[in-house]
Amino acid sequence: MKSKIHLHSLLFTLYSLLFFITPLLVTPFTDELFEFPKMIFVYLVTSFVLFLFTLKMILGKKITIKKNPFIIPLVLVLIISTISTIFSKHPPTSFFGYYTRFNGGLLSIFCYAILTFICMQEFKSEEIKKILSTLLGSATIVATYGILQRFGIDRNYWVEHSWKRVFSTLGQPNWLASFLILTIPYTFIETITNILLFLKRKTPKELILSILFTFSTIVQILALIFTKSASGYLAFFIIMIVSLVYIFIFFKPKRYKKIITITSFVTIISSFFIILSFYPSIPKNLLDLFWYKETNQIRLIVWKGTAKLISSKPILGYGLETFPYTFLSFRPTEFNRTSEWNFLMNKPHNEYLEILSETGIVGLIIYAIWTLGIFSWVYKNRNKIKNKKIIFALLSGYLGLLASLFFGFHVVLTNLLFFLVPIFIVHLSEIKYSTHVFSFKLSLKKQSITIALLTTCYLLLATGVVKMFVANVFYTHGTLSSVDQAVTLVPYENTYRRNLAYNYAISATKNNNYEKVAVHHINEALLKNPYDFLTLETLTKTYLELTSRDMKYLDDAASLSYRQTTLSPTDPEVFYTYGLLLMTKGNNEEAQKSFQKALELKPDYEKAREMLSSF
Repeated sequence: MKSKIHLHSLLFTLYSLLFFITPLLVTPFTDELFEFPKMIFVYLVTSFVLFLFTLKMILGKKITIKKNPFIIPLVLVLIISTISTIFSKHPPTSFFGYYTRFNGGLLSIFCYAILTFICMQEFKSEEIKKILSTLLGSATIVATYGILQRFGIDRNYWVEHSWKRVFSTLGQPNWLASFLILTIPYTFIETITNILLFLKRKTPKELILSILFTFSTIVQILALIFTKSASGYLAFFIIMIVSLVYIFIFFKPKRYKKIITITSFVTIISSFFIILSFYPSIPKNLLDLFWYKETNQIRLIVWKGTAKLISSKPILGYGLETFPYTFLSFRPTEFNRTSEWNFLMNKPHNEYLEILSETGIVGLIIYAIWTLGIFSWVYKNRNKIKNKKIIFALLSGYLGLLASLFFGFHVVLTNLLFFLVPIFIVHLSEIKYSTHVFSFKLSLKKQSITIALLTTCYLLLATGVVKMFVANVFYTHGTLSSVDQAVTLVPYENTYRRNLAYNYAISATKNNNYEKVAVHHINEALLKNPYDFLTLETLTKTYLELTSRDMKYLDDAASLSYRQTTLSPTDPEVFYTYGLLLMTKGNNEEAQKSFQKALELKPDYEKAREMLSSF
């Protein structure tokens, strides 16, 4: 019995740490500083949580399953994700996630699902409140750093202009906005609640809590403002107006309603005027912010291509995280008239379009069952639920997150909260559901063997995750030996392998054997992922480096360059590169056609025009 209590306490501590540490994680010594360490931490926590939860069942010799309205939707999410991965255009990418994004692959979804299921089984309302408190503490730190960024605390550290659009520890302004949109309503409701308690009791505890929550609300709203995220602003005003209506209708006692309503109204209006004070051009350029701004026009072009992509395989899509591979064939030519014409789009910047492109209509329906399910459940049980104010705040933030995803996409932190917030709401409602207990007999010897096997599995999983992290650190160093170490540790990551091939090619003059090793890794990289544009691009450069050893590799480089033109038939740059290689081979007639194609795709492409004029 004591061991079960200790294991439960340890599980609670792990969840608290998960929600406090994840938002704060940044590692300057990895290739991707923000998302990668967060994903690795989620992997580590999930493996340990699963180990402890299973150990608890083994020691108790029973499996306890608490019914929950979200168990079936969760299973459906896992089923469609698994099917999508099995029939994916590139299953390894669908399993591990696209490199640099990491979140969204089957492995990450299973982690979120495991954390969600165990949360269903383990925690009660009061524990959820404590976990949420740790999340708010973390959000306050994140927001405070964002405000400090606005005033130049790290002005000389980042390549991005962090003082113009803050991103804090999330790595991108829109990602920070999505996170704060989810936490602000809960913080705001807690602020109002604690101010009311102080007015009623006038104790030091309520005064301190009122000050802390007020501070947290203010810094989160300011940080959101400093992101200059259009989707964030839009979602913020929606949820604040909804919150204001809720407070006006439901908050008691009535004698405080006027004070609370005025306070809420002042919060919304002051936020608006703070935005104006820092960004006075917004009133004159409101349409620019939400419509005429080039980034918004680019987004519409990407959506147009994504719509064609979806229509080509509408039922089940092309597989999780395969958008960077599949979009290229449907990339609109209008993209070439924008400033980002030579960017590789790995997201459609609309979560719902991405779901359709990767898991099809079936995936979107299941997604809708999950998201709309919590709103439907709260409405059906509105007369039975407790902690209505907190539940409303979480529901309001969840609505804001869903709204922001129309212009963005999930990252590790928002995806984690996307899965767990509905479970938090169910727990906070304190509605009781039946429990099924399945007991089993296990001798002491068999129990010991089972625990040993479980421990071995956990250690293997944890070791695999640590290898992923260490490999990325090695890869970031960039030397031949360090990249080689990265490939040895994580042979399935093609990004490491293609760059290892390039490293061997540029070092081939130092060692005769390096030429053969480079070719070996080129072939391996092509075999592992023939759909990745970046892989083909890097390997083309690799073959060009090897031409200093033998001109036969020029044909291989031209062949890979041609494959790029078939992968991305509306990209003028690939036709320009292919034309250069054809010229080098002496095939001027075909080179001229390639340059002409590049110019047709992008009429203002001066480099292609210059090459054509040379004939």
